[in-house]
Formats: sequence, C-alpha cells, structure tokens
Amino acid sequence: MIETTGLADPGPIVQTLVNDRDLSRNTRLDGVVTVADAVNGMKTLDTQFEAVSQAAGADAIILSKTDLVERDAVVAIETRLRGLNPTAPILHAVRGDTAHRHMWGISGVRHGVTATEALNWLQTPSTVPSDPLSNISGLVPKPATHSTFSPHDNRIRSVSIVLEEPLEDQVFDDWLTDLVALRGPNLLRVKGLVFLQGIEAPFVFHGVQHIFDDPVPIKNWDKSDRKSRIVIIARDLSESRLRRCLRPLSKEAEITFTNAS
Repeated sequence: MIETTGLADPGPIVQTLVNDRDLSRNTRLDGVVTVADAVNGMKTLDTQFEAVSQAAGADAIILSKTDLVERDAVVAIETRLRGLNPTAPILHAVRGDTAHRHMWGISGVRHGVTATEALNWLQTPSTVPSDPLSNISGLVPKPATHSTFSPHDNRIRSVSIVLEEPLEDQVFDDWLTDLVALRGPNLLRVKGLVFLQGIEAPFVFHGVQHIFDDPVPIKNWDKSDRKSRIVIIARDLSESRLRRCLRPLSKEAEITFTNAS
C-alpha cells in the first residue's frame, strides 16, 4: 500500500507502476482508494481541485466520520461524490472499522477476474452500504456545506458507452490511440470491457492519462452477452468534445453523460 499526502495526484504513481520495467514485472496495481471526510469534505471539494480529481479517479471511495454528522449531510456528500465518480463504490468507515475489508481486489483488470466482478467494476453501484454506527456518539457538528456554484466539480465529466456489436480490432486500437494522443493529460480514468471481432472472450482494460495496463481476457463469459462497455472520466473536456472522441467507435452506441454539477 502506498499512502500519498492529502492533496497528491495519484496519476504519476499509477504511471510509474505500469511504466517501470522492474515494478511492472513484480507488482500489479490493485486500485486507487480515496478517503473523503463527511465533516469537512464539502469544503475541501470546493477549495481544492486535487481533491475533486482524487474522487473522480478512484476505484473506491471511503467516507469517514459518518458518525459525526446528521444523515442528511452524509447523503449530500454521497450525492456529490457519485456525481464525480458514478462507478466507484462509496464505503462508510467509523474509526477505520470495516473499511479494510473492501480495499482489496477492486480492479477489474486482473487475471482470474470473473464476469460479475468486471461488470461491477464498470457499472454504477445499485446500493450504497449503510453505516450501522451512524450518530451513536451523539456528536453532531454542523458539516461544511458547499457553494451553489462549484467550479471544481464543473470541470469533471463522466461518460459511459455501450456497444451492441463487437468492434474491429483496428478501429478500437486507432480510437484509443487518438483519444490518448489528443486528450491524454485530461483522462483521469478510462476503463472498459470490449469485444473484438473474431475473438470469443472479451477483454478488460484500464488506463490513466497516457498509460494503460495490458488488457486481460475474461474466461467463462456468457456467450449471449456481446456488449462492449467503456467508461471515461475526464477533466476540462466538454460533452461535445467527448462525443466527437467517441464518434469513431459506432454511430449506434448508447451513450450516457454524467455532469458532476
């Protein structure tokens, strides 16, 4: 486990783990976990764009100090975090209890990953775990609220795309190469499950900015499902630009945009 400072950008660390020959041969990135403070998190997101980027790029978000605020405040910050990162699970932690049970095996890009694990990694969680210890301390300070206009949140865009038919391998390779070349610095997270023509098993892939892990095939996939699913979380890219980036993949794609604001 590598713990950064509170306002660090995890992107360069992720790139080093993938790029460095010795590290990549001996280690595998299991995921990026971000801790959000239920008491002060709103103010931090307002004032520090690095915090917004951390939440947007996380594989999992741990929401701490949920026992110190009212339930409405917990719901408010969960809603804001979900707008920044629709696919990351939000886990409650009181003094660190239970959080460690959910911090491992969170990436879908690993050998032996199951179809269910890969889909959960790409889809919006259907439920948010409730905190059984909420407010037992009786200490309920007023949480920091965020401004009506939050320019930091407005810089984040999330898009999910579903393709019904397998892609030509060259079309997919060209699209990903162009996306990284043109928008690389602004790609907080690109992840997906893709079917290529002539290959039965789908592949899961993942990248941050210019660096991508080697794709991993998923075995024992349900042959009745041939849908490719791709998620992009980016900063400072308008919806119109993201639509242009996706255009080479398919005219029939199902595209869903999420604006953090």
